[in-house]
Amino acid sequence: FFFWAMMKKGASSKWRVVLWMPLASGVVLSSVPNLRRVPVAKKVFRSSSLDALTSADAAALLAEVGADAVVCELRMASEVKPRTAGATSFYEAVRLRSRSMVPSVDEFWDGVRRDVPPAELAFPTVATLWDGGAVDRVLVRKFEESRHLGLNKALLTCGGAEIGRVLGDIAEADAAVLFNCQKGKDRTGLVAAFLELVAGRDVDAVVDEYAISGALLGEDAEEKEDEATSEEEKSSTSEEESSSSASSTGTVDWTRFRGTPPRAMRDTLAWLDASFGGYDRYLASECGFSAEDQADLKRHLLLEERS
Repeated sequence: FFFWAMMKKGASSKWRVVLWMPLASGVVLSSVPNLRRVPVAKKVFRSSSLDALTSADAAALLAEVGADAVVCELRMASEVKPRTAGATSFYEAVRLRSRSMVPSVDEFWDGVRRDVPPAELAFPTVATLWDGGAVDRVLVRKFEESRHLGLNKALLTCGGAEIGRVLGDIAEADAAVLFNCQKGKDRTGLVAAFLELVAGRDVDAVVDEYAISGALLGEDAEEKEDEATSEEEKSSTSEEESSSSASSTGTVDWTRFRGTPPRAMRDTLAWLDASFGGYDRYLASECGFSAEDQADLKRHLLLEERS
C-alpha cells in the first residue's frame, strides 16, 4: 500500500506528489503520526515516539512487527515520557535496545561548539568571569542560526557510535527492526538516510523521503526553509535576536527546527562529502561501521526486500 502527500516545492509554489509506505496492512496509527516503513526494506520501520500508543494501535503495530521485533530507542532516557497502557504492553513484548544518539547534553553542545569559530568565543569566554552564561548564549544563537544543518551536524558529531550500533542491529536482525526518536525526523531521519544510501538509493530519493516527515507531522517545513533563506533574515542578526527571547537567555527556540526542509538533508550530505569524503567514510571513521559492514548491510537489505 502507498499513501500520498502533497508538498509545496520551495518558493516556486509548485506542488509534487510524494508516495510513502505505512504499515504493510495499510493501517495508519492515529497515536503515532510519523510511522512508516523504510523504503529499502520490508521489515525495517522508522517512527516518532511510541509513548502515547493506544491499546488498539499497540496491538496493530505488534501484529505488524511481531513479538520478536527489535526496537532501537534513539532518545535519551530523560526524553521518554510516562507511557500509556498500550505503549507499556508493546514495549513489554518486544526487544528494546537503548541507542541514544545524544550520550549527554554536554556532548551535544560540544558538537555545536566545534562548529563555532574560536574567535567568536574568545570574548564570551573571558566574559564568563562576570557573566556565567556568556558562552552559552553565543552557542545558542549560532545553533539557532544554523537551523537543521547545525542540528544534524551536532547529532552526527556526538552520535556516531550509536548510529553504527543501530545499523549493526539491522544488519544482524532475524526479525523486524523499528527505530525511533521523539518526532521521528532528525535522529531517525539521519539513520534512515544512511540505510537508504547504503542500499543504493540516489540522493534525490533520500531527500524526498526525509521531507515526508514534515508533512506527516503537520509542520510547514517549506515555509520555514523560505524564511531561513530570506535576505532580510541573513542581514539582520539584531532583528533575529529581538524576536527570540531564547537567544538572550541561553535556552533554545526549538520552533526554528520544525519540519524537514529538503535543503537540510542536501546540505547535510554535502557536509559529509566535504568533511569526510562521503557518507560511507563517515560511517567507517566515526561510527565504526566499516566498508565490509556496509556491504553486509546492503546484502541483508536486498535479501529482505526480495523475500
